Amino acid sequence: MTGAVDAYLRPLKYWSKTTSPALRSILQKIFVSVREGANALKTVWGNEAREMPGFRDALIETAVCLNAAQAAFALRQEIESAGRWEIEVLYGVYNLFNHQVSMPSNPLAPATDLNVRLAHAPTNPREFQDLARQMAEILKPTDLHGTVVNSA
Repeated sequence: MTGAVDAYLRPLKYWSKTTSPALRSILQKIFVSVREGANALKTVWGNEAREMPGFRDALIETAVCLNAAQAAFALRQEIESAGRWEIEVLYGVYNLFNHQVSMPSNPLAPATDLNVRLAHAPTNPREFQDLARQMAEILKPTDLHGTVVNSA
């Protein structure tokens, strides 16, 4: 995911002829999540989001969640096309810091039972936008006192 985010932020470096076709193929598949995440961060954080501290890390976290949601969506479609309506598809992201699985993911959440939760696989494209905006709100920069930092 980091490579796809860096390709989004510095396209000339990553889309050059020196990047292997195999790597470009992988990055392109993930790029949808990155672009949707960047759009949500801009919507929630403001037009100068890209220049704000923590933007790259927030974009990585958001894209990871969106990528997991896309995988769950694809799995849900496969299950439904097979007529297996009794199977429910849930998903989450493993947090390396608190060692818990949740959705939406908050990288700074403390380790408690309240932070362990799965989400139902999305059923339509609007749910991806909603998740991206939710992640952007969770990851919005704050100052040392916990006050949200304005980009204006």
